[in-house]
Amino acid sequence: MTFRRTCWLLLALFLLSLIGLFSRAASFAGAASPISLAAQTTAISPELARKIEPALLKQMAKDKNATIPFIAQFEITVDMRAPVSANRVDQRRALVAQLQAKAERSQANVLALLNARQAERIRAFWSINAVAARADRQTILGVAARPEVLLVKADHTRRLVNDELVLDDEHGVVTVDGGRSAIAPRPLVVSLLPLDAHADANSVAPDGIEWNILKIRADQVWNAFNLDGSGVVVATLDTGVDWQHPALQSKYRGYRANGPPVHDGNWFDATTLGALYPIDDYGHGTHTMGTLVGGDAAHAIGVAPGAQWISAKIFTNAGYANDSWIHAAFQWIMAPAGDISLAPDIVSNSWGDDNGSDTTFLADVEALRAAHILTVFANGNNGVDGSGTVASPASFSNTVGVGAVDSNDRLAYFSAQGPSPLGGITKPDVSAPGLNVNSSAPGGGYRVLSGTSMATPHIAGVAALVMQAAPGISIDQTLYDITSTAVPLSTTLPNNATGWG
Repeated sequence: MTFRRTCWLLLALFLLSLIGLFSRAASFAGAASPISLAAQTTAISPELARKIEPALLKQMAKDKNATIPFIAQFEITVDMRAPVSANRVDQRRALVAQLQAKAERSQANVLALLNARQAERIRAFWSINAVAARADRQTILGVAARPEVLLVKADHTRRLVNDELVLDDEHGVVTVDGGRSAIAPRPLVVSLLPLDAHADANSVAPDGIEWNILKIRADQVWNAFNLDGSGVVVATLDTGVDWQHPALQSKYRGYRANGPPVHDGNWFDATTLGALYPIDDYGHGTHTMGTLVGGDAAHAIGVAPGAQWISAKIFTNAGYANDSWIHAAFQWIMAPAGDISLAPDIVSNSWGDDNGSDTTFLADVEALRAAHILTVFANGNNGVDGSGTVASPASFSNTVGVGAVDSNDRLAYFSAQGPSPLGGITKPDVSAPGLNVNSSAPGGGYRVLSGTSMATPHIAGVAALVMQAAPGISIDQTLYDITSTAVPLSTTLPNNATGWG
C-alpha cells in the first residue's frame, strides 16, 4: 500500500513538471510569435521611439507583417572641408577614403544584422554614412536599438509634380519587379505659348540660336573668348537622357565615334529599372540636358555645347523616386563606377522638395561640396504663393538656387522666392530664362517647357564656361564670377525674387 501511494505521488509530481514545462514552452513560443498590433506598438520604449521617424513608426503600426523600406543614419565625423592638395583628384580620393573608412567601421554590425535577418535591397552609403534596406518590424527595431545608429527614417517615396518632389508614401514607387502601380503624376508645366503660336510641342527647333541662349549672351562668350565648356564634365540627376538624340549624342562622355559606347562610369540607373544605357521615357531629363550642353549644326540649344555629359536616373518613367535612389545617385557622382577620377565638375538638379526646410539631402550636398563638385538646384515652382516658397535643396546655403525669368527679364509667375527657412538666407542666388524654353525631347525632336527646371541648366552651363576659362577654380570663385557678372534685375541685390540677377 505504501509502495502504491508512493508511485501515485511520483506520477503526480511528474505530471506537474510536464505542465510547468509546457507552460514555459508556451510562454517562449508566445514571445517569438506575432502578437497584437497594440501590444507591438506599446512594446517600443520611449528611448527607442525617439530614434525612429514618426512616419516610419506609423508605417510599422499599419501592418505588423509588412516589410518596410527604411534608412538608418550613422554619425558623420569626417571633416567635410576639402583636404589641401594641388591635385583635385587627390583631394577627392583623400575625402572618399575617409568617408569609406568611417562607414565601414560604423555600419558593420547593422549590415551583419540585416543579412542575418534576410533583409531585402540592402544599400550601404559611405558618402553620407547610412544604410538603406527593406525589412520587417522586428528587424527595424533591432537596427534602431544599435547604439551607433542615430536615427532610422522611412525611405520616402516622392514624385515629380511640376518639377518638384512631393511625398507620396501612400502609393509607393512604380517598379518593374512586381511592385504595385501608382497614380500617374500631374504633368509638368508645359509651354505657355498660345496653341496657335506653338501647336506642335514636339516640332523641330528653328535654325539658329534659341532666344534663351542669346538672352544670357552665351553665344558672345563662344565667339569672343572661344569658350564652350570644353574640358568640363557636367552631370544631371533626373529622369534620364535620350543619349542618341542628335543634339546630345556626341557630347555624351560614353560616346565613341568609331566603336561601341562606354556606359559604365558615364550612366547610372538608381531606380529598380536598372537600365544599362541612358534612356528617358519621361522627357524631363532630355530637355534639361539639352539646355545644358545640346546642339548640332542646325540647333543651338545648349549653353556649354563643348562640355561632356554624364547622368544618373533617379526617377522612374512615371516620375517617382525613393530617397535611397537619390542618395545612391549622389554617391555615384562622387565616384562613378567606383572611379574618383570620373567625377564631374558640376551637377545640375532640376528638381526639389517644395518644403524648403527638408534637409534629407543636406549631407549629400555637403559631401559633393567637399569634393569640389558644384551643385545647382531649381528654386521651385510655387512662386504663386509669394515669399518663403523656395524649395529644398535650393534652400541650402551650399547650393546654387536658380529662379526663372521670361524673355523680358520679368520674374516668371511660378518661380519660387526666398528667403530660405534655413537661416533666412537670400534665395535664389541667380536667375535664368525659364519660360517657354525650347530644348531636346526623347526621340530626336524638340519641345517647349517652362519651369525653374528649365532655368537651372542655364546656370550649370555658365559654370562650365567659367571653369573652362579658369581650370581648377574654386566653387566659391565660380559662384562669385557668375553672380558678379549677372545683369541686375532690381535695385536691391541680392533679392529674394531673382537673386543677383
